[in-house]
Order: sequence, then structure tokens, then C-alpha cells
Amino acid sequence: FSFVVNRATPRAPEVEQALSTLATAGPVTPITLGDRRAFARALVDGHAVTEFAPRSSKAVVEVQAYWDWLKAHMKEKDAWQVV
Repeated sequence: FSFVVNRATPRAPEVEQALSTLATAGPVTPITLGDRRAFARALVDGHAVTEFAPRSSKAVVEVQAYWDWLKAHMKEKDAWQVV
């Protein structure tokens, strides 16, 4: 497992506090997903943000970065634990 911070407000001290606190309980992804309007707008139409927003949008870039990180770490035998 790993933790990912979602709906993070950019440059908010609470995000860093959350990352630090979560790190005491397990692995935390280096990627945070921001609080972006594109997520809500995509959801209204029943889409994922990657289907809705342009590839260059911050929301899509963040989701792609998280997916890339997740795929890389799933391949590492000891990176994931079943609880």
C-alpha cells in the first residue's frame, strides 16, 4: 500500500504536515493531486480527468505522474505490502 494526498492546496503548510504524518504510518507517494476544477468538471460528465481535460492540464499531468510512479513501484517486489 501507499498513501497519496488528494485535493491538495498548492503551497499550503497542511499538505506538508499531512505528508509527514502519513510517512510515519507507511510509504507516501511523492506525487500530490491538487484541488483542481477539472476533476469536478470531468466527474459531472462521468469521465476521468484524463478523458476530459487537455493532456497539458495540471490535473492530467498530476494523474499521469502518479500513474507512472505507481506502475514503477508495483514492479518492485518489496515496495507493496498486503495488510
